[in-house]
Amino acid sequence: MDIILALFSYVKTIYFVNDISPIKIIKDADNYYLTGVYQSNSFIIKLNSYKVPVWSKIIYNVTLSEAIISKDTIILFSNFPLFSIVKLNSNGDLISFSSYDIQNTSSLQFFADIFGNSYLIAHNYLIKLKNNIKVDWIKSYSNVDFCKGTHDFYLFCRYNFNAPSILKVDQDGNLLKAKTFGIYSPIFPIEVFLIDDKIYAFAQYTDISLKYYIWIVCLDSFFNVIWSKVYKPFDNLSLYVTDIEYVNNQFIISGNYFNEIFFFSIDMLGNIIFSRRSNTLSFENNPKLNKNTIYFYKQDSLAIFDFDLNDGSNCYYDTLFNIVSYDIYSEVSSDITINVDSVNAIFYQYPITQLDFLPYEKAYCKVSIDELENSKFLKCDAYNINGRYVGSDIKNLNSGIYIKNKRKFLKF
Repeated sequence: MDIILALFSYVKTIYFVNDISPIKIIKDADNYYLTGVYQSNSFIIKLNSYKVPVWSKIIYNVTLSEAIISKDTIILFSNFPLFSIVKLNSNGDLISFSSYDIQNTSSLQFFADIFGNSYLIAHNYLIKLKNNIKVDWIKSYSNVDFCKGTHDFYLFCRYNFNAPSILKVDQDGNLLKAKTFGIYSPIFPIEVFLIDDKIYAFAQYTDISLKYYIWIVCLDSFFNVIWSKVYKPFDNLSLYVTDIEYVNNQFIISGNYFNEIFFFSIDMLGNIIFSRRSNTLSFENNPKLNKNTIYFYKQDSLAIFDFDLNDGSNCYYDTLFNIVSYDIYSEVSSDITINVDSVNAIFYQYPITQLDFLPYEKAYCKVSIDELENSKFLKCDAYNINGRYVGSDIKNLNSGIYIKNKRKFLKF
């Protein structure tokens, strides 16, 4: 009997309805939570460590834009038609919800948790939630929009509908410092990170041809530019960024390239480590990241797979992606005037309900094969492709198995 040993990495697809929007993937302990939006309703799917669905819920009448997990409680934030906060337990059951009219329907981003108080940013609104997840206060900042926030309360915004700017605020929303800087082309803020006293700001960049590329700038704590780069594909097609993750001293950037997804990595100086795009005939878009896991919409399904942080290798059908970068001049930072105002949050009795649903799932993988002697793998914990334990005596197994923590697939 020959044993075939193959490098193995899950690609899980879950059949879903057409035209959905993945919002976020959360990894908590050994579980994954896939969240998204379908026709002004939201969904959340819990997967175990083998990416097998545990439960799936539809949340009606909310358009999810952010999700977090805190102390075994799942908290969903909706931006439409009202600002709604929905709490679920670890089984996905509805615990409580509250809704407010804040006259702002922009996407929300969670960026800080200070002593149990949560902070969200939306457009030019900064929202503080108390320990009980009720609104404490809301502040708005004039002349800026599409703001993103760091854990230390730096806000990366667009100033006067065009220029990039950085605001520093305190935990009460008071403005401490505000400067504009940047390039002579329009930008759209995507994400910002504070790492080792340096600010890394990411934006969608529009050049003279009206194509969309990626602009990344590194600043010191005084808002002086250290380096600034633009990234674009070799064929000059537009890149639309949908998510950015910082992991293992590198940034992973993902997004849409024509009808495909892409993901690439850069180091802390902006040098490209690897760059890949999908290589299938299926329509794919809106990829979301959690470290080295990527989650996206694929034709009529949701798909999720892992990739290697060293070179981007994985078992999905992809190919190398030719992205080029070049240095770009950035203007010297200058002070700007920003007004801070309080915003009223009007509480509403708004119906939010939920329903269980059962997704259809399948899995597949591309592998490279080497032959090894069967004596090396006679006893170890084995699981089938659905993540179910099938025993430890490999000699007596007659189907494909997954070896826990070894990332191997053996076929007898």
